Amino acid sequence: MRGRALPPARLLAVVAPVSLVGVAAYFAAAFSFARDPGSTTTVVGVGAFLVASTLAERFPVPVEGADAYGVSLGFVFAVAALVLFGWGPATFVYVTAPAAVQLVDRRPFIRTLFNAGLYGLCGTIAGLAL
Repeated sequence: MRGRALPPARLLAVVAPVSLVGVAAYFAAAFSFARDPGSTTTVVGVGAFLVASTLAERFPVPVEGADAYGVSLGFVFAVAALVLFGWGPATFVYVTAPAAVQLVDRRPFIRTLFNAGLYGLCGTIAGLAL
């Protein structure tokens, strides 16, 4: 059985730190949310935003002349979760929805890992800024 070759070193130099720090931020957000989920209403609201964000990621809006896959509006639900529930639930929604869709679509793992890391970083930084 032949193993897969590693990606080029220049690619790994970008992907590895972003993925490592961003996924760690995602786990910190998920742990923060799991440790203190708040009321039942909060948990149901975050779940609803997660479902809505996942659907928005899975079925992007087609825009003429734009990306071949269309434009995803999943981030809208993550921003709403940030304003309503805080950084932990928002980062959880912002990372989980696109990562789940990319895994189901069988996108390259390195791309999924990088995107999850990038979204984790963005969610955490947005939460700190807010």
